[in-house]
Amino acid sequence: MNPRYRYNQYGGLANRCFQPLSHLSRKNRVELLKQRGHYKQKRRADAIQFRRVIVDLTRNIENDSINVMPKPKSTSSRRPLHALIGVTGSIAAYKSAELVRLLQTAGWDVTVIMTRAATEFVGELTFRTLTRKPVGLDMFGPREEWKPEHIAYAEQADLFVIAPCTANVMAKLAHGLADDLLSCSALACPVPLILAPAMNDHMWRHAATRANLRTLLQRGVRIVNPGNGDLACGRKGEGRMADPKVILNEIFRTAKSTRGKRTKS
Repeated sequence: MNPRYRYNQYGGLANRCFQPLSHLSRKNRVELLKQRGHYKQKRRADAIQFRRVIVDLTRNIENDSINVMPKPKSTSSRRPLHALIGVTGSIAAYKSAELVRLLQTAGWDVTVIMTRAATEFVGELTFRTLTRKPVGLDMFGPREEWKPEHIAYAEQADLFVIAPCTANVMAKLAHGLADDLLSCSALACPVPLILAPAMNDHMWRHAATRANLRTLLQRGVRIVNPGNGDLACGRKGEGRMADPKVILNEIFRTAKSTRGKRTKS
């Protein structure tokens, strides 16, 4: 066949190939027609393969097996779960800021209550900035509507988490004492309560603390046991607050098992 009638480098026929074939010999005409037919078959096979790739890609996206497109935001009108976080006077209070951020990332609404002792370790401004809400400190602070402070916090919560929880606060909760905003809110809050203790190892093993712990467990309070490691006093032992991710997992388990339930008063 004359070279000028061959395919070009892009797989297409040269322009002269599209001219009338009457001037070609029978042999060249037959060969050229064969090449045209082969080219059409190749294009048809490529189109079929392309369609298969598109179908497979669409199926993978629908099954979320590949992360190509961002997931649309939920349009559900259901309000997010609300966690009430209590922060007490422990050096582990700085970990509470990470717990707040983890909950927000998971889609929770978060409100923070602090004891006065907690503000000696972490400033109230830290949690006000993270939650973009006022931080509960005083039972007698001004409010836009008339409602006792501890009742207002209790009514909006789906879960109450005190992390860190000192030995002093554990004793208050075990004996029903209510002398500040946090302890009053705990008594008034009919939702599940989770404690993440943080204290010296001797305090954690003390008979009074163990008795308070048993009392709280009998009432259905969930305890995230402290871990072993370096303590603020310079000792090594059991008493440091659990990692915020461990507390977060307990929050998820509790929320799933007690969804829509209220604790007995």
